[in-house]
Amino acid sequence: MRNVKIGFWALATLLAAGCVVETPTPAGGVYTSCAPGDTCPDGSGCISTGCATSQQPTVDAPYQSCVPGDTCTNGTGCISTSLPSSSGYTGNLCSNPCNTSSDCLQDLNSFSAECVNGVCYLQCPPDGSCPYGTGCLTFSDQNGVPINLCTP
Repeated sequence: MRNVKIGFWALATLLAAGCVVETPTPAGGVYTSCAPGDTCPDGSGCISTGCATSQQPTVDAPYQSCVPGDTCTNGTGCISTSLPSSSGYTGNLCSNPCNTSSDCLQDLNSFSAECVNGVCYLQCPPDGSCPYGTGCLTFSDQNGVPINLCTP
């Protein structure tokens, strides 16, 4: 990157000609709109790009739904489902890739984690009550055998 010194009048001319001086977004945050003279939540004054607000990533538990950029706990990551789209679930969850069910994090009491299509999922308990607000999804595998998994 090359540093260039511009005088005040040269900068004013550039701005008048339609050039925009960009202010970088704060690390992990965004700018929210404000009016000149407003005081921002952090006590600073409103700048041309707005008030800088910190945006901390959402923290999700294993087997909970997530969006890319969320922080997943216990060594899991936010990955796309491997369930067939015909099952009706096409989102992401905090999980990990697997080859067998022994690769899956057995994190929660009373719930067994299973490897399905290369991704770990919680198996629905007999009463169908899944954790983290997830629901029990039942669909058939390639052999017609029903599979019950907790999905967001």
